Amino acid sequence: MNKIKSLLLSIIFLLSIIIIIPKSILYYKLENVLSKQKIYINGETTSETLNLFYIDKATIYYEDIKIARIKQISIFSLIFFNNISIEGIGINKHLKAFAPKKISDIKISYNIFSPQTINIKSIGNIGSLTGFVDLSSNNLLLKLKPSKIIKTKYSKILSFMKRDNKGEYIYEYKFR
Repeated sequence: MNKIKSLLLSIIFLLSIIIIIPKSILYYKLENVLSKQKIYINGETTSETLNLFYIDKATIYYEDIKIARIKQISIFSLIFFNNISIEGIGINKHLKAFAPKKISDIKISYNIFSPQTINIKSIGNIGSLTGFVDLSSNNLLLKLKPSKIIKTKYSKILSFMKRDNKGEYIYEYKFR
């Protein structure tokens, strides 16, 4: 009985720490990590609740080039599972040859049972996108089953990807 009681107290303690810790500190640490990849987030407002952290009206830059505006990013965090939902993505008009002006949403998830993998998923006007980041090898792999709009109007983006025998397009990138 003492083992169960100490396990329960340990879980309550860990959950309390997650709830109490200011999530803004973690967010600014993330911004620092992204800046090393020349990705910057500006103009955003942040707010938080117990397990949720919100980033509203963010502008994303890559090497000082405005890439997108994002309506909202919500981060749900627990000990075993983390989920990021990115909604209302508006792509910069100068990139209109590569991607549609709006992308509805992207979901990113991470759990401690596969600690080396971050999963990515999006279903919307771009088609069906799945992928992952392998943290041990610093590789990004995306698979896109493109919608008709992507195939006809935004086929330039597909030229950066390899087509497999299932009709899906694969993009691989190695982080520095």
